[in-house]
Amino acid sequence: MKTDSAIYIYAPHPVFNPVSVKSFSSFDKADSVILYSTLLENLMEILKSIKIHHDFYIILSNEDETLIKASESDNIKITFLTEDFEGGLENYLENKSLNYSNNLLILSDSIGISAASISHCFNLLNIEDDSLVIGKTYSGYISFIAYNNIDGKTINYLQKSDFDYMKFFAHMDSCPAFINIMEKFQRIISVDDFKKLYTELSKKESFNYCSQKMHERFTHLFIEHKELLQ
Repeated sequence: MKTDSAIYIYAPHPVFNPVSVKSFSSFDKADSVILYSTLLENLMEILKSIKIHHDFYIILSNEDETLIKASESDNIKITFLTEDFEGGLENYLENKSLNYSNNLLILSDSIGISAASISHCFNLLNIEDDSLVIGKTYSGYISFIAYNNIDGKTINYLQKSDFDYMKFFAHMDSCPAFINIMEKFQRIISVDDFKKLYTELSKKESFNYCSQKMHERFTHLFIEHKELLQ
């Protein structure tokens, strides 16, 4: 029987590993780790603050297995996916989702997602019909997807489309679920995203989704790479 909700943070590439981390733009490996780990840890802070009961999963590359600083607890479970993990993300989520009424998958390089937006997202799922809620970024990517019922094909389409919003819907022949779109989120993928992050974090409302501690870590990167902000 399904109970409660689950939230998954999924990292599509190594986050903490200083050797295999994907370099962001002109960043060196060390600063790339700071960027990706700050984005992930910021999401963790937000998820720990929300009031609804949920189980919390982090899905990382096995390249990070010895490096993540978070420890597992009753409500944080960490899974490391290898290239030969049976069924990959698709199979993992399809099996996990059977245990929950509502599920939310967030990309680890996302920001702009507040506790309030997560609560609103789950409220949109509380209908009898199958429902999807998609978080769309300024640059046209998918930041998160929430669902009350999903099959592996949808996850497969997400991966095939590389979480690109338009490509995802191009892959979907049809979708019987009711779909809600939430907008104005970010994934930090390009220099333009980095510039937009600088602008957004200068606004007072950014403290709804980014703590003072995390602001300071991002500020370090803005100072170190100010030439990208021109």
